[in-house]
Amino acid sequence: MMTQPDLFGHEAPGKESALQRAVVKLLHGILRPDVLMRHITAGGADARTGAKLKQMGRLAGCADLEFLWREENVLRVLFLELKLPGRKQTQSQLDFMDRVRPLGPYCVVTTIEEALAALTAYGLIAANLQVPC
Repeated sequence: MMTQPDLFGHEAPGKESALQRAVVKLLHGILRPDVLMRHITAGGADARTGAKLKQMGRLAGCADLEFLWREENVLRVLFLELKLPGRKQTQSQLDFMDRVRPLGPYCVVTTIEEALAALTAYGLIAANLQVPC
């Protein structure tokens, strides 16, 4: 399957995990230093590990990335779900989105550019930084 290059001239990822790694790599250099970015591992390789993680508090459908920061002494959160173009959220992801939207923005993005636009819209990209190519 042929993919279109992104705005940096890189071939678009063919897997959601590749898209996430590309977004995280880029954000390490441009995210504001006071913003905490984290990923919550979704599951285990087998049913036993998955059951253990659920007992430990894992939630099905968690967003791929979470961003936490303080704004005027208030803790803020943004949830970022990464999907390849044409892919839809699972029911557990839709349920998680409904549950967390009262806490903060939940953005579904399909490209690096969309991820950058979402984070820029909420002021999470460091000022005066050039986006690397």
